[in-house]
Amino acid sequence: MVFNEKESTSMKYLIIVFFLGCIVISSCGNNHSINEEGSAQIFSYPATIRPADGLKNQAGIKLSEVADSIRYVILSPGKAVAVNFVFEVELTDSAIITAVSQCPFLIFDLNGRFIDTIGGFGRGPDEYMPGSKFSIDPFTREIIVYRNFLHDYVRFDSRGRFIDKHPLRFSGSVESFVSLSGNRLALLPAYDGREVLEDNIRNSMILMGIFDQTGNILSEISHPARNIPSDFDASRFIAGTWTGRNTFYNNEVVTPCYDNTVYKINSDSIYPGFRIDWDKLPVPETFEDRFYIRSRSASYPFAEIRGKFVETGSHAFFILKYKETNYLIVYDKIKGTTGSMPFAGDSRVGLINDLDGGQPFFPSWTNRAGDIWIDFVEAIDLRKELTQTFISENEIVDQQNNAKRISFINNLQPDDNPVLRIVYLKKQNPGKGGN
Repeated sequence: MVFNEKESTSMKYLIIVFFLGCIVISSCGNNHSINEEGSAQIFSYPATIRPADGLKNQAGIKLSEVADSIRYVILSPGKAVAVNFVFEVELTDSAIITAVSQCPFLIFDLNGRFIDTIGGFGRGPDEYMPGSKFSIDPFTREIIVYRNFLHDYVRFDSRGRFIDKHPLRFSGSVESFVSLSGNRLALLPAYDGREVLEDNIRNSMILMGIFDQTGNILSEISHPARNIPSDFDASRFIAGTWTGRNTFYNNEVVTPCYDNTVYKINSDSIYPGFRIDWDKLPVPETFEDRFYIRSRSASYPFAEIRGKFVETGSHAFFILKYKETNYLIVYDKIKGTTGSMPFAGDSRVGLINDLDGGQPFFPSWTNRAGDIWIDFVEAIDLRKELTQTFISENEIVDQQNNAKRISFINNLQPDDNPVLRIVYLKKQNPGKGGN
C-alpha cells in the first residue's frame, strides 16, 4: 500500500498517539514488569488469590525454584552475648540488627559477630522498655526505636550510639512501624478494649497510616473495628499482634490485614496488592470472631493467613491454616494460578529445602528489596537433621551444599545461640511498584 505525503504524516501522528497511549495505560494500576526467563510480562495490582483453588491443586513446592543459595549464621558464635528467642531481624548491607528476648536490641556483622547493643532497658533518654520496636532508616541507616509504654521515638546511629529524641508525635501503641524514604514512617497501631470505648479514639482508629516526621498523617486505611456492637466486651478485645507481620518486596512494605487484603506501602501511598477470595472457605464474619481474643485450646473453624505474606517477582507465598492443618499457598503472578502443599500436625511449614537438604524454609523476615529471606533455627533443632530418618526423607539438589550443611551442624554445640538461615533469591527484574 502506498501513502501520499499528507497521509504519511497523518499515519505517523496516529502511530505516535497510539504509542503514547500504550505507555499511559501500562503506567496505571500499579503495574509490575516481570522478567521471567527472559520475557517481560506485565503484572497489575491488586491480584486476586483463591486459596480454595490452591487446596485442589496440591504439589511439592521447592526452594530451588525461587532461590539460588542458602547460608547459615550463628548469632555471636563466641557467645559474647546470650541470645534466646529472636523476635525481629533487619538486614542491611553491613549488619544484622535483632530484637531478641530478655535483651536490648543487638547489632551483629554479616557473619554473626556481636558488635554492640542499642541503648539499654529503662526509662532514661537513651533507654526503652521491653516490647519496644525498631526500624532502620533506609538511607541514613539510623535506628529508630519506638519506646513501649512511653509511646515516643528515639534515634541511634548505625553503631547503636544514642543521637536524640525523634520528632514524631504519635501517642498510641504500635504493632509495628517502618521507616520509609523521604523522612516518612508507616505505622500499624495496636488498640486495646479500653481505648476503643473512648469515642475520640475509636472514631480515628486506623489499620495503618503514613506519617511525616512530626506526626501529620498523609495516608491511612480506616480500621474495621470502628463500628463496635452494642454488647461490646472491652476485656476480650484486641487489635494488633505482638510481632509485626511485615515483609518487603521491591522496597515496599507487604502486610496482610484481617480477612481478605494484603496491603503494600511506600513513602507516597498505601494500596491493595492482593485480594483474598475465600470462596466457600469459612472465614470470620462476626465482630466476636474477628476481633475478640480466643482461647488457644479451642478449635478454630475458620481459614486464615498465619503469619507473614512474602512476594517475589514471579510468585507470592503465605501459610494458610484451615481445619487444624497448615498449607503453604503459592500464587503464580504470571499465570494467575494458585497451588498448595499440606503439612500435618506441628511440623515445620515451608518450601522443600532441596538446596541443601535441610528443614523446610519459610521466611520470617526479608531485606528491603525482598530478594533475601531469613528465618532462625535453634542449634539443638538443627542437630536433629543429622539423624538417618531426616536424611532419608529430604530431597537434595546440590550434594556439595548438603556436605557444607552437615559439616556446619557437626560443629554446633546444643547450647549455641540461634542460627539464622539466610536464603538468596534468583535475580529477577521486578519493575516498579506503587500507584
